[in-house]
Amino acid sequence: MKKTVLGIDPGTNKTGYAILSFDLENGEEEINYIKSGFFKTKAAFNHQEKIFFISNEVDKLIKEFNPDYFTCEDQYNGLNVRTLKMLRDLVGIFFYLASQNNLPLTLQEPSRIKKYFTGKGNASKEEMTVQAQKTYKLKTIPEENEADAIGIATSHILQLREAIKGEKK
Repeated sequence: MKKTVLGIDPGTNKTGYAILSFDLENGEEEINYIKSGFFKTKAAFNHQEKIFFISNEVDKLIKEFNPDYFTCEDQYNGLNVRTLKMLRDLVGIFFYLASQNNLPLTLQEPSRIKKYFTGKGNASKEEMTVQAQKTYKLKTIPEENEADAIGIATSHILQLREAIKGEKK
């Protein structure tokens, strides 16, 4: 049975998203690309307006694609305190949206995402964009936040596969 993942790369100025589907029950290895992109907030928006805008856009994706899983990057390292607080607010809204739509929300460490997606836990932004284009045969190289969201969704699926294979042993 096909399942769908919504992957989010959170950012208060630009938030990337990706919708991928897969079928774990029939042993299919293929991951299907459905859609990806990013939301860009207006520079004039204050923090509250940015959170409101992004939450509405993510809610629209949830309503349109009815994902089975919701996953996003867990940002906690290498950021200034102000940025970290703003991202925490956004992730809090994601937990609310997930709960409201009866979706499991998984937070993933950036190095883990990169390791699963590119094979390197310290992959650069450029390596992530190239990998996204190559993996899903995209016509153009995706924007960085979009590529990260594709990596986040892909990583989640690969980890689910790993967990299921581990249960079958």
